[in-house]
Amino acid sequence: AVYHVLGRASRTTGISLPTRRFHSLRYARALRLMREGVSLKAISDVLGHQDVNTSAHYLRLDVEDLRQAALPVPTAHRQPLVASSNLFRGSSSANSVRPGRSAHGTVPCRHRGWRSFLGPAMEGYVSLHRSLGRGFQTVERILRRLDQVLERRFPKGRIFTEAMFATWSRQTLRVSPDKARPRLMCVRKFCEHLARTQPQTFVPDPHTFPKLSAPQAPCLLSGLEVARVVEATRVVGPKPGNPLRGQTLQLGILLAYCCGLRVGELLRLRIEDIDRERRLLRIHHAKFNKSRLVPLSPSLADVVDQYLRRRRRKAMPLDPQSPLIWSSQARNARALSAQGFRTAWHQVCRAAGVLDCRQKPPRVHDLRHSFAVEVLRRSYRVGQNPAATLPRLSRFLGHVTPACTHYYLQFTEQLQVIASDRFRRHIAHTLLASPDARVAHNGGGR
Repeated sequence: AVYHVLGRASRTTGISLPTRRFHSLRYARALRLMREGVSLKAISDVLGHQDVNTSAHYLRLDVEDLRQAALPVPTAHRQPLVASSNLFRGSSSANSVRPGRSAHGTVPCRHRGWRSFLGPAMEGYVSLHRSLGRGFQTVERILRRLDQVLERRFPKGRIFTEAMFATWSRQTLRVSPDKARPRLMCVRKFCEHLARTQPQTFVPDPHTFPKLSAPQAPCLLSGLEVARVVEATRVVGPKPGNPLRGQTLQLGILLAYCCGLRVGELLRLRIEDIDRERRLLRIHHAKFNKSRLVPLSPSLADVVDQYLRRRRRKAMPLDPQSPLIWSSQARNARALSAQGFRTAWHQVCRAAGVLDCRQKPPRVHDLRHSFAVEVLRRSYRVGQNPAATLPRLSRFLGHVTPACTHYYLQFTEQLQVIASDRFRRHIAHTLLASPDARVAHNGGGR
């Protein structure tokens, strides 16, 4: 009956409804409350949910709702740079590798096959997980390194033993604990998989692995600092394969800060992922294999249009599959590597004099932290409810639940001042609204 009532109302009013389920009215009510500035906790109480993360699934935000979280392009006055432009023009490409040598942490191309006695098991393990939709590139590199050690040191082995694991782990433990422990855990998971068919397989104890260090506090960058770093990209000289090398780096930094993109999401962007008419980006298969739409602010959309016009004038590739963050090696037709982008980021940070408390360049991922904090600070500044901004920010960053976004929201000194001032004005208005407070304010109290 309710289904027919909604259908009759849709035909009478001329409003096309995507669905006639009565439950859709709960979705509409939750979205309307959020647009009116109601906090997610209050929406959860209205809907009768025990967890606010459940209510977050009812907020089906459109592009314009998400665009409110996009940051404009920061601007600043031009300042003298710390470093000389020779630093960039005289250095070799950060994305290139010396002839005859392989990049650090990679497996040479001559080891494409699985050579050890565990090779078939490793190949089946990787194929199994890829059939479930996982990339598994990092795990494959780790297992290939183990395969090389077993082939070279234990050519006659039949069962994976503790001595084999110790021989391989001595090479892994040379790096930092934060890098060594994930590699050891990858091999342990493979050993657990192998022990189901070969019970005599040695399974390492995770309690013997090095412990992870405490998470490093992010270096939050202000809009003026990001503008100084963007201005420093003008000293990045062009190359024959990429005449817009400096402009490409500038666009990457602006997208990372104004949209809060991860480094992997940024470097995987293609020309076809840019919707210039709707002014948004399409992020495909990001973390946890999630895809999302990222609207651009008007100023950032203009920067993207200008960059694409410059690429057309320079006769650089503009086919749909071309990477947006183009590498200097034009013959390879691929995007700039993550290590190359980090190296260039560190150079322009030193040139702009933007350093953290240890006098080192901040991490690229700190731009994502800075984006989240700046969106929250902007909601305080314009008088919006920060609790109503959280669902938009969470969906914009591509998080599963708003609880994951709290990790990025550091309570900085600027937020403390703005929040304290907001609380003071709210309390003053509440106290003056009471009769006793009005008497005391007018001088009639004791």
